Amino acid sequence: MERKSRTLTAHGPYESERLQLAAYCLLLEEHTGQPVRRGRLEYLNRTLDVPFDAALAGGRPCGRHSSRRFKKYNNTDTHDVRRSHASAARCRGCGFRRPCSQSLSA
Repeated sequence: MERKSRTLTAHGPYESERLQLAAYCLLLEEHTGQPVRRGRLEYLNRTLDVPFDAALAGGRPCGRHSSRRFKKYNNTDTHDVRRSHASAARCRGCGFRRPCSQSLSA
């Protein structure tokens, strides 16, 4: 389960939220050796159960598709990633604000 600090809109979960949930499911399967059938996204206004095999857009099997995506992200040099916003509030809530050279957080 992943709790979000926003309300769920008619557009549904963000792809990044679905990917995060898929990563948790993969890690849980790896840790326990047991299959994970679903994950849960809990928003301020609604809770959404997401089948693990359809957690990513397009109906592709989650495990295979996610593994390729995670390898791609894992190979990314985080020192080359640029800030994509101009919001100090977002920086204050970011888990990477301390090592980030572009943080707007004081």
